[in-house]
Amino acid sequence: MVEPLAQVYHDQGKTDLVEEIGHSNRIELGTTIERAAYQASNLEDMLHQEQGRHAAFEVEAENLRPSQGTTEVEDLALQTERDMLVAKVQKLREEGVRPLGFKI
Repeated sequence: MVEPLAQVYHDQGKTDLVEEIGHSNRIELGTTIERAAYQASNLEDMLHQEQGRHAAFEVEAENLRPSQGTTEVEDLALQTERDMLVAKVQKLREEGVRPLGFKI
């Protein structure tokens, strides 16, 4: 029957085998902690890069907003011009003028 490691350690004292297993576990734990710290550092770096990109996009979006206002003004002017042309064509049709200038 195999006794639990803790029981063997308690009953037998610090044998070489138990000491070696304990030392090995501490090394693995240390390696795991170092790896987790490295991964956390990488994630923090990635987060800072992403926050930088986000800030850059915010600045770019802010810079585009005024030009979009200009575009809206231009769109309104074009829509007004279109409406005037439609009204003119409608008036010409009512007068019996064909598109090529022929009277009906």
